[in-house]
Amino acid sequence: MAEQYQVKNNSVTLYLNNIAHITASVELKKAQDRVNLLGIAPEFEFETLHPIFGSKKIKILEAMVLEATTLKEIAESLIGRKIYDREANKYVKNLGVEGNNLLVKGASDLLYAKPLTAFDYKTDEEIRERKALQLKLQGIGNEKQILELSYLTNGITLTPHYNITLINKRLALASAVEVKNRTGEAYKDVELEVVPGDVETPYLPRGRPPKIMRLEAMALTAEGVKSFEEEGQIRYTFGRKNLPKGDSRFNFGELKKKLNYKIIYRTNLGNQEKPDISAVLRFKAPVTLTAGSVAVYSEKTISGESKLIERYEGGGAIKNPVLKGKNANIKLRTPDTLEIKVEQTGHTKHVKTKTKPVFAFEKGYKVTAANAGQDEVTIETYLELSETEKIVKTNLQQHKKSSKRQIRWDVTVKPGKETTFSYKIQDFGFKPIPEDEIKAILDIEDS
Repeated sequence: MAEQYQVKNNSVTLYLNNIAHITASVELKKAQDRVNLLGIAPEFEFETLHPIFGSKKIKILEAMVLEATTLKEIAESLIGRKIYDREANKYVKNLGVEGNNLLVKGASDLLYAKPLTAFDYKTDEEIRERKALQLKLQGIGNEKQILELSYLTNGITLTPHYNITLINKRLALASAVEVKNRTGEAYKDVELEVVPGDVETPYLPRGRPPKIMRLEAMALTAEGVKSFEEEGQIRYTFGRKNLPKGDSRFNFGELKKKLNYKIIYRTNLGNQEKPDISAVLRFKAPVTLTAGSVAVYSEKTISGESKLIERYEGGGAIKNPVLKGKNANIKLRTPDTLEIKVEQTGHTKHVKTKTKPVFAFEKGYKVTAANAGQDEVTIETYLELSETEKIVKTNLQQHKKSSKRQIRWDVTVKPGKETTFSYKIQDFGFKPIPEDEIKAILDIEDS
């Protein structure tokens, strides 16, 4: 019968493609040809498993995964542990399984056997979810042996997270990693590492780190967090940490230097009386920012008071890595201090263009931008034109990069004020009309 051992997890290295590299060890106390190792992550990838003994004489002849599904298998997985005897109302030591009976030893060292159903297996569900690794060994002597394990597992997701705080027109940037551990195992007092890249699986070299397919920097290291490069990888170590089941967060720290930023406001006039206004936070990335989640807050002190008000301003995700020195654009929530109104001025006119005998519609519009906030803002205001439309008049200079089909005005509005501008468009997408019919139509309009 195989002896049961609980492995001790030593290190956990997390990768961005939701794979973790686990190292563990276990002390085998006596000579045996088969051992069952508990505490292995249930979703580990068998082909990546590398057991290593200190002695070269010891060989692993066979390795297989055991999953407890029956009551007998659960009882066998708990050999050597105390279980509850319901009839005797006490805990007893599980010595082994004989057929459908369990051999146990009570407090008075009395050995006896009872049916498997007579005992309370409080960890049934946990045991059913867990896997045991069974090894068939050769060359184990009577001396204690240390077995080291290295493997990859699924079930742990890693997401970089950035906290941005807007303070006195400057930007503070902090970073962390959010971890979701769904392996069913809690990793206590392990060396925790993060590698901001994807890992190849399977990997072959024994006891060496997996090869990285994609490498991205993630700076902003906090006190106690160290970074180093090894075999082309950037690795961040957090020291000895507990990685519990479920959700947890580990901070990288805050960038010491505050950054400049600006908020870009945009609206598309379209055919709306009150078009929506969007806001985007833009700043130059001080380091390469790995794809991840973002939350933006603002901090303001109430005038005449020492009370600090924190307000959520938006966020979302950085979908693709932003390289150092490139613009990072973060979507903010819809501003409640800005409003755009579009009004049609006068009636639609029927006009004859000078270039062709084409009948056209002409419409005039007035745009009002109101700012109830405390800061001056500039709103990038866009107007999309169809193939048959063109701007014929506006009292506000168009942006120099405007095209024939997309017009842009940069509308600046002072705090507590309004800014207005107007424009006219012609739609000339009609079939040519005979000269006499155009003259008749125009004569009717003039009358």
